[in-house]
Amino acid sequence: MLGRFIDRHGRRSGLLVSVTLMVTASFGIALLPVYASMGPLAPLLLVVLRLVQGFGLGPELGGSATYLAESAPEGRRGLLASTYQSSVALGTLAVAGLISLAAALVGGFSPMVATYLATNRGLVAAGCLIAVMTVIAGAATVGMKETAHRSLREQ
Repeated sequence: MLGRFIDRHGRRSGLLVSVTLMVTASFGIALLPVYASMGPLAPLLLVVLRLVQGFGLGPELGGSATYLAESAPEGRRGLLASTYQSSVALGTLAVAGLISLAAALVGGFSPMVATYLATNRGLVAAGCLIAVMTVIAGAATVGMKETAHRSLREQ
C-alpha cells in the first residue's frame, strides 16, 4: 500500500515512514487503556493499532534488504545485505534482554508479580515501562539506520 509513496519519494523515505508507523502504533498500544475503562472501544483500538503495525512492517521487509544491496559498494553487497537478517536476530535478542531487565526490576516472574500487574496500579507501572522501552527502542532503531545510511553513502 505504501508502494506508490515509495516509488515517488524513494526507499529511504519509505523506510522512515515504515519505522515511524511501527513505533507510533507500538507506543499507542502501550498507552491503550484497559477494557474496564473504555469498554468495547479498547479491543477495537488494539486491533486498529496492530493493523497499523502490520501496515508499517510491509515496506520494511523487502525495502530494507533491497536498499542495503543497492547502496553497498560492489565488493561488499552480500555482506551488507545480510546485515538485515542479522539485525532481526539481534533485535529479538535485545527484546529478550529488555524483558529480562523488566523482570529483574520488578523482582522476577512470580505469582506475586503477576498479582501486582493485575491491579490497576501494576498495569499503569507496566504500561509506563513498556512505553518508555518502546520509545527508546524506536529511537535506537532510527539512529542505527541513519548511521548505516551515512556510512554507506561515505563508501
